[in-house]
Amino acid sequence: MAVGNNIVTAAESALGDADLLAQITEGMKRTESIEVRRAVRVPKKHAITRWEVEHDLDTQLWCGPAAVSAIAGVPTSIIREIIREYREDESARVEGTFDPEMVYAFDQLGFEMRLVYFCYAPLYKQAPTFARWLREMPREPHVAYLIGQRGHGREPGHWCLVAGDWYLCSYSKSVWMPLDKAPRRRARIESAYAIWKR
Repeated sequence: MAVGNNIVTAAESALGDADLLAQITEGMKRTESIEVRRAVRVPKKHAITRWEVEHDLDTQLWCGPAAVSAIAGVPTSIIREIIREYREDESARVEGTFDPEMVYAFDQLGFEMRLVYFCYAPLYKQAPTFARWLREMPREPHVAYLIGQRGHGREPGHWCLVAGDWYLCSYSKSVWMPLDKAPRRRARIESAYAIWKR
């Protein structure tokens, strides 16, 4: 998962709102706390399907490829090749993934991905918890949400999925589970993207 300016790069393709991008970028320069919420209205004909993650590689299953597989229904080997294509490196190791890479992977597989929540907090403890996001953010039951949980300090962050009353991430062994049993509810989050089938 990305932090800092990578989210701005992702927003250019996933959001396309010049004024909002300017607000985010300027706030980061001044190290101000920023919180942006946007709702999406998606017709049910564009509803997503929850798939079982198909991990067909002999490597560790990372949260980014697991999330794409669970929504797109494709093996992680295909997702790895898409991300390598984005990186322009045919032999790149695909472990941690950044926002623009996730936008690109979903786009290549026929999905829209739009930024609906963004929080930049100069101090880590100012960012909202996953539990708070669940309570306060309006969500469509037929749309999936990719949540970017913050890492501690320089540690990488983490991706998880919410789809209706279901949750998936690598901490849940990449298996869909009831949302009320989701782990890491106190984890601080930085971003959330709505995802739906084109």
